[in-house]
Amino acid sequence: MRSKKTKVFIGILTFMLLVLMYVSTVKIDLSKYTGGIFGTILVPFQRAFFFIDNKVKDTVIYIGDIELLRDENELLRARIDEVERENRELEEYRQKISELTNALGIKDRFFSYDIRGANIIAKEPGNWFKIFTIDVGSRDGVKLNSPVITGRGLVGRVSRVDLFTAQVVSIIDPNSTVSARITKTRDLVLLKGDVILGNQGMLRLDYVPSDIDIGKGDLIETSGYGGVFPRGIIVGRIEEVYHSETSFTMYAEVLPVADFKKLEEVFVLTLKE
Repeated sequence: MRSKKTKVFIGILTFMLLVLMYVSTVKIDLSKYTGGIFGTILVPFQRAFFFIDNKVKDTVIYIGDIELLRDENELLRARIDEVERENRELEEYRQKISELTNALGIKDRFFSYDIRGANIIAKEPGNWFKIFTIDVGSRDGVKLNSPVITGRGLVGRVSRVDLFTAQVVSIIDPNSTVSARITKTRDLVLLKGDVILGNQGMLRLDYVPSDIDIGKGDLIETSGYGGVFPRGIIVGRIEEVYHSETSFTMYAEVLPVADFKKLEEVFVLTLKE
């Protein structure tokens, strides 16, 4: 008997909850159709259902906002990547314009030379451009020992010439020697490639008179002696000076103005016929 009453009570309660859910959904005021006691009993339940319903709606809106923000972030990332790519291209154009402008200045100074642009198409293994190949050769007028420069300064000389290509030995190669002078004092010095310094992209400056005033930042340029490089091409700047206690000379480390890690294009100077 008690079990039957329990079932009846559960059935009535279930029916009331279903009615309450419907009423909560359609926003019906129970006080119009029920007595005060019944309405009073159901009001807390109705408020609970309204609260849950609002929370569900808020959650759905929140999830929708997250999806919208995610899509907007993807668009922003794509735009940032595009802007960064455009900035890289602009910087490359600026560098090329600067090199061409400097090259034109060199052409004005060295009017007895023709200047030919060349692309580097191969290099020996390693981080530095010590020996590399360019895409111009004898058909373009390139000759053995033709000077090779960038818009910034001296790079090296042509060591072998083929019909369509040429090999270049850079000034940081251990077998390279350049007759140079200190721009400030006009003293003659000898720039040499060095096995250890070459792996740092540096040069060694030898036979510097101990009685001259030189220091970090002083410019070094070609002297014009030796028959390979014309006078006045900037080579680099002094980084460190070392004094010898047993001789009347000093030596120094020189940082070239050309970037021997990032060479792509160079210019070849050839004497006009």
